Formats: sequence, structure tokens, C-alpha cells
Amino acid sequence: DNVTVLNGDEMTLNFNGLVISSLTVEEGGIVNIGTTQNHNFNTISGAGTIRLATDEFPGGTATNFIASTGGTVEYIDQSPATDYELTIDRTFNNVIFNSIDNNITLKADLTLNGNMTVASGTLQINDDVADTYTDNTTPLDIYVAGNISVEASGAITVGDVDASSKIGTSDVFTFHEIELLGDLTNDGTIRFTNLSSISITDGRYRDKYPTA
Repeated sequence: DNVTVLNGDEMTLNFNGLVISSLTVEEGGIVNIGTTQNHNFNTISGAGTIRLATDEFPGGTATNFIASTGGTVEYIDQSPATDYELTIDRTFNNVIFNSIDNNITLKADLTLNGNMTVASGTLQINDDVADTYTDNTTPLDIYVAGNISVEASGAITVGDVDASSKIGTSDVFTFHEIELLGDLTNDGTIRFTNLSSISITDGRYRDKYPTA
């Protein structure tokens, strides 16, 4: 089957494993995938919105949907409220983080051909609690070709787990990087550090990275 979600329409999935020939989400249309999983849409296109409450984007070729003229992925709350992680490198067009009750932790690279919006809730870059089995100590790369907007109820923070990469044999380190080609608008909270004070004289920073 070929499925088209028209402007003003909303389709909600409440079961796993939907297989269709193609999905087109027109601008103004919404597909709520939520926490369902194991879908294969084969071809995904359009300029509408796909809502997710996990890190599971449906299977299929999404070249049209993730292009700069494509659609939007919106990360929303799980029910009941459960914080969740994004652990797979992704390329999308626009992304909206809209989680009132859940914190969403980004633990993978993210490339956006459009805009990133934190409408509500906290987007945390990397782990918060040290756990040697799941820690990500590799710096993350976030590329946004458009704009980043943090709205009044939104926040971007950095987890407590330090991620750094030493360049060669030098004492020069790289950390998480955000490459933003457009504008940064902050009406909420942005904290791009996990230091106790925002100063390179902070002992934790100076001892570990003496020449950074």
C-alpha cells in the first residue's frame, strides 16, 4: 500500500511492524509513531512531521524526507514518562525536541539540513551519570545548516561524562562540536559546559587539559 497523510491529517500507530510500499507526509500532516517499532515504510517522503518517542526511526529510504526541502522529526514524551537516549547517528532535515516530562540524551552525531528547535524539556548532550559500561567518551558532532532555537520551556545542557579526543601526540584536545550555519536564538536555557564554574581556571578542566 502507498500511504499519503494530507495537510491537516494525523495518523497514529498503536502497533508494531507496519510494512507499506511508501509513506508521504505532506506539509501540515503528522504521523505519530510514538514508542511503536519495527516499521518498514520502504520510501519516506514529504514535508510533514513524524513524531517519535524513541530512537527508532522507521525503516526505508528517506532521501526526500531528510533533504533541505523535506520534513520534520519531532521527539516527544513517552507515556508513562521515561527519559530516553538517542544513540544512532542520524541525518534529518528539521528536528524538534518537545518533551515536557522526559529528558532526551543525545549520544550520537546529529546532522540537520534544516533547523533544530528545543520547544520544551531538556536536550542533554552526552551521558549524565558515569558508568564505564555505557559511557560515551568520544566527542559528538552536531551540524545544523539552518537555525537553532531554544524556546522558553526548553534547555540544552551537557552531561557530566567528559568526552574529549587528543589530537595526535600533542596536548591539544577536541570536545563536542556544534557547527551552526544559521542563527542561535535562546529564550530558554543553554549551558554548553559541565564545569562547576564557567572559567578555564576551574581545576577539573585545567588538570585534565593543561593546554586546551
